[in-house]
Amino acid sequence: MTVDLKHLDVGELTGSAGGDPWQVNRTTQSGSPGEISELATAFYNAAACTTETSNEFAAAQQRFAAAWDRQGGGGHPINDSEEVKRATESLKLNDEQISRIAVDLQNVSASLAEAQRSGDIAISNLDAVLKWLDNQIDYELSLAAANGEEADVSELKQAAVDRTREALDAVQAVRDTYAEQLEKSRLEMAAEGYSPDATKGSEGQQESGPATQEAKAEANQYGSGQRAADQTLVDSPGKWTPEKQAAAARLRDFDIINDPTASLEQIRYAGQRLDDYHTSITPGPLPTDRVLGGDARTQARTRLEMQAKLEQGLLGTGPMAPDQATAMINQSEAQARALVTARVQEQLMQAGMSPQGAAAATSSLAKGIVPKELVEAASAAGKPIAGGAKAFDYFANSLPTGEHWKPEIATFSPADVDVLKKIGGNLGVAGNLVDLGVGIYEWRTGTPVGEIAAKTGGGMLGTGGAAMLGAYIGAPAGPIGVLAGVLILGTAGGIGGEMAGEAAYGWLTGSK
Repeated sequence: MTVDLKHLDVGELTGSAGGDPWQVNRTTQSGSPGEISELATAFYNAAACTTETSNEFAAAQQRFAAAWDRQGGGGHPINDSEEVKRATESLKLNDEQISRIAVDLQNVSASLAEAQRSGDIAISNLDAVLKWLDNQIDYELSLAAANGEEADVSELKQAAVDRTREALDAVQAVRDTYAEQLEKSRLEMAAEGYSPDATKGSEGQQESGPATQEAKAEANQYGSGQRAADQTLVDSPGKWTPEKQAAAARLRDFDIINDPTASLEQIRYAGQRLDDYHTSITPGPLPTDRVLGGDARTQARTRLEMQAKLEQGLLGTGPMAPDQATAMINQSEAQARALVTARVQEQLMQAGMSPQGAAAATSSLAKGIVPKELVEAASAAGKPIAGGAKAFDYFANSLPTGEHWKPEIATFSPADVDVLKKIGGNLGVAGNLVDLGVGIYEWRTGTPVGEIAAKTGGGMLGTGGAAMLGAYIGAPAGPIGVLAGVLILGTAGGIGGEMAGEAAYGWLTGSK
């Protein structure tokens, strides 16, 4: 707070308002949009950008210029050339990926600059109003004292609380809007294989944002449940077993979330790990993941196993710090989803669908939306529907081919409809994109299943074998690619015995 108040107490104001708008604004102001914008420009200059990305970058740059009114990059300098060199060489990013990263970084810088500007305006207005109210209270008290009376300034003090609460709501809304853009851009960059570690400290801190609140909730659940048992296990004598190590890791994450000196990034990652633990032991059936297969429980178990192995040392590297391992798992999961979606779309196009139809069909299937014609064709051909008749929630009406369909969903051509009918008649309806992609590939190429299993000594049955194949597939893309392959096939599980063959390898690698 920059304004001096004589009669109003800031502690009372923030307590009554339910939060401190000045502190919320300081977390946003701690970021350095200029530094992020400079890094974005460095990435942009390093890539041969398409017209589309050039336009997106220019639009984000204009937003940044309109909101940014300061000089310099702030207190967290980024070495542009070294970061771009690291990304292009060690991560093996191509020009298209680099240009997309440039757009995402520029969007982050623009959104942060806009958030800082809006936050400053809200706080400046609050300071001005509180100063006026404080002066008014001083006047009322002085006037009453001169007349030997007592002044009632309760309405003025309540007005100060109200204005503080309104400012708090305003800066929280500003911060949350920026946090959404930051998370969106982080996920998009992770899908390209890039984690913007260089911008940490320049992005601003989203104190008490959704991720922090979720982490606190996970810690509370753990603290009232498993924590006591874990502490007893860790304190017990005897060998340091994997179970003890896992318990110690959970206790560590609980302490991080409740440590007032921990960074928001540390709290966020610790919350993700506790969430994986709680999800891994959730009883009862859970919805199937429409992209990777399996469900949230199997995915959480795979993530926990990968976390432990990375912390111990895996993929030819030394032991990783917990947060570094979690960040790599997050990146690999985003890359896995992007790879599966892209491969299924390619398979649909190679089967005869238009690019627009393949993109729309893949997007719909990933959301659990299956056309009626595909299901009917599968049923008529006596083909099984993976997971039962309710594997997908499909539409009761025909595929959209007219203007009556919702405008936000692309229409399908009659040729696209025919392709989907052929797929349904030959394959049935798969419960996830992994099964569907491998099935289409095998149907189109006539590739027999099981050849990779034979080549690798027959060790491909079950989830563990699928994970081995996934690592084999992802190896050319480096550590993150290996983990992405493990997530694709390791969490699917069911494809291990039936489809972990030449079809899976050819489909995922695009070798045919």
